[in-house]
This record gives sequence, C-alpha cells and structure tokens, in this order.
Amino acid sequence: MRDFKAYVRSRLAPSGLSTNEEIKIVDELAGQLEELHQSLVDSGRPEDEAWARVQRAIRAVSEAAAELLRDPLRLREAEDGWASWRASWRAAQPASGASE
Repeated sequence: MRDFKAYVRSRLAPSGLSTNEEIKIVDELAGQLEELHQSLVDSGRPEDEAWARVQRAIRAVSEAAAELLRDPLRLREAEDGWASWRASWRAAQPASGASE
C-alpha cells in the first residue's frame, strides 16, 4: 500500500503556514488522492495508470498552491471555497465499478 501522506509531503513546497495547517492540508490532500487512486483501480484501471493519474494531480495541486501562497488574499478566498470544491470533486468521481 502506498503512503499517500508521505508522497504529498514530499511534493509540496514549504508554505509558511503553521504546522497544524500544513498537517491538515497534507491529510486532506492525501485522502483525496487516495480516493482518486482507489476509484480508478476499482473501475478497472491498471495500478500503474492510476498512480500516474495521482502523480499528475499532485503536480497540478503543487503549482496551484505555490501561486496561492504568493497572494494571502487569494489563499483565504481559496480556503473559503475549499468545502464547495471538495463536494463537487467527490460528486464528479465515478461510482465504484463504473468506467471513466
């Protein structure tokens, strides 16, 4: 089993946030990526393809996070929209056993 938290930690640049905030972000993002990976595997995707998708997703998140951290106002706006995005993301995930 892959260690998604360690993977996320190794890919995110230092943020300047508090340790508690960073832990929260890593936990949440790792959980999202693990769900993505499992959903892809459950839908019949090969493990290596699912992992490649996770790697692309973390690169995109890292780039977006770096941009947000340069602008504290945008960061706060992003935090406010996180719950809405998360609900939308989960709703868009294929159901177990469904193909993409």
